[in-house]
Amino acid sequence: MNLIFLALLMSAIFLCIKYPERISFAAKGAFTRCTDIMIPSMFIFMCLSCIASSSGIIRRAVYPFKFIYRKIFNLDSNGFSIFLLSFISGYPAGIKLIYDALDKKTITKDYADRLSCFCFSSGPAFIYGISSVILPDSSAGLLLFLSVTSGNIITAIISGMRNSVPEPSGAPVHIDKSAGCIVNSVSGAASAILKMCTMIIFFSGITEILKVSGITGCISKMISALTGTEITSVTSYLDTFLEISSIASITVTDYSAIPMTAALFSFGGICVLLQLISISDGRLPVKKFILSRIMSAVFSWISCSILMRIFNFGICIETFTYKFT
Repeated sequence: MNLIFLALLMSAIFLCIKYPERISFAAKGAFTRCTDIMIPSMFIFMCLSCIASSSGIIRRAVYPFKFIYRKIFNLDSNGFSIFLLSFISGYPAGIKLIYDALDKKTITKDYADRLSCFCFSSGPAFIYGISSVILPDSSAGLLLFLSVTSGNIITAIISGMRNSVPEPSGAPVHIDKSAGCIVNSVSGAASAILKMCTMIIFFSGITEILKVSGITGCISKMISALTGTEITSVTSYLDTFLEISSIASITVTDYSAIPMTAALFSFGGICVLLQLISISDGRLPVKKFILSRIMSAVFSWISCSILMRIFNFGICIETFTYKFT
């Protein structure tokens, strides 16, 4: 295995030397996505989410919904507050909040593993930012957000069926309004965002290396031949599977691309997975997490297909208008 890893690493270095312009261009493109889309759409949300969770105020805010989170999801106020914050803050936020809570011993390891299966979402700002690039219809962002949210909610309900509500700790919820809480929350969010952006740039280079090596082309041709999907679309899907911000490169030309986009948003990609492993200090249950993301992606795909028909969603793409009834 060590020899295989060394051979792959040396091959990647050789391709970087042979195709410096292409690798550099890909890295610059990823850097631009981070500064123009990822950081503006996620950083403030993540800071506010960390403050809301660390201060304890969100746990007080969800008390009126006690029947919902205890009877439908089998969650306590802590887990439900993290679940809600993960919807608005973007990919790393939910996992970061889970393992911050684990470090503070306010949740158990088993409960953290369970929460990690569904406290994971791309966030509305990121979805709306990307959808405005690939889909000119203004309602597309809402459609995709609802589809991703539906997938997570269904996954959370299924997870709750096999688990009971955690026993209350008995300690009262303390509201921390100190400057230290705010500064530590912002610093933690900044650290998570920095890790995310550096991994995005790194993976953009890896994606380009796979392209110049011919590996991406061979896989795309095989999948295209099996599914009948255009090779360019398959390549964009593969790029997004590796690194989610590459979803901006998807060209939506037919009906099937919309639910697939929702599924990719829900899955998150390999790059995000590695970020989460780092943020959780290696404590993320990887196999369980991947299975839950596949399940959630399927539910998001189904939800998107249903919503498009229920609301007679129309999308104008260049000179074409698609109407689904």
